[in-house]
Amino acid sequence: MARIKIARLIAVGDRPDSVHVRHILLSTGKTRTLDAAKHQADSLIKIIKSGTPFATLAMANSDDQGSAKIGGDLGWFPEGKMVVPFNNACFTGKKGDIKTAETTFGIHIIEILAQSKDTRKYILDTLTGKLHRAL
Repeated sequence: MARIKIARLIAVGDRPDSVHVRHILLSTGKTRTLDAAKHQADSLIKIIKSGTPFATLAMANSDDQGSAKIGGDLGWFPEGKMVVPFNNACFTGKKGDIKTAETTFGIHIIEILAQSKDTRKYILDTLTGKLHRAL
């Protein structure tokens, strides 16, 4: 019996290797519903777009107390380090974008501060199995 592995190319694209972002987390659960978090996120985005500094709003509104103290700054991180919806928002946007992501933690408002140079990325799907030979 031989082991086989089959790979299929799903997608190809150019994406940065790492990003520098800050965020505002509006957690959901006991104190805030998902709908309330989405509504608050929409309101905060309007305030950001009207000129209020993102860092100021992060310090006053983010439920991520670790990053809220420093204006929501998460520093630089590579692709795949964060939960998938957050990761995708960070790595599909461009520098200066304000994006939102819904995760198990709640609603995130994300500002993309900087990105490394784009590199070619390949997404593969793999299947591993055993090959049985007939005699």
